Amino acid sequence: MVTDTTRAPQFFRVAALTDVQLLPTVPTLKARLVAGDRLMAMFGNAEPNASLPLHSHHHEQITYVLEGAIHFQVGDEEHDLGPGEGLMIPGGVTHGGIQVGPEGCRFLEIFTPLRDEYVALMPDAKQDAPET
Repeated sequence: MVTDTTRAPQFFRVAALTDVQLLPTVPTLKARLVAGDRLMAMFGNAEPNASLPLHSHHHEQITYVLEGAIHFQVGDEEHDLGPGEGLMIPGGVTHGGIQVGPEGCRFLEIFTPLRDEYVALMPDAKQDAPET
């Protein structure tokens, strides 16, 4: 089997996730983002008993709970998610964290393609942006 090295995955190394700058998203959510050319990840920490607003976007999304609990709505369905549980959310479907558990919730979200509104908030994106 021949491997096309021009398409080989690129890996990043972060000494600690806390080295990645927090981004302003929803007031009850602390979010850190990392992104490649076509894929991005959000490491989120939602406050206890918070609510994350219903919304939709054209991006495919995977949400995976690391710690805590969240009651999540996807379209007309509702799901209680705990550690080790997650959802695949198709693009264009309304979704959101209706109720975060009393201990809060740490989660990982994966998006493809990149969410431009989040990329614009990332420090490196602002530094590397072409002048207009």
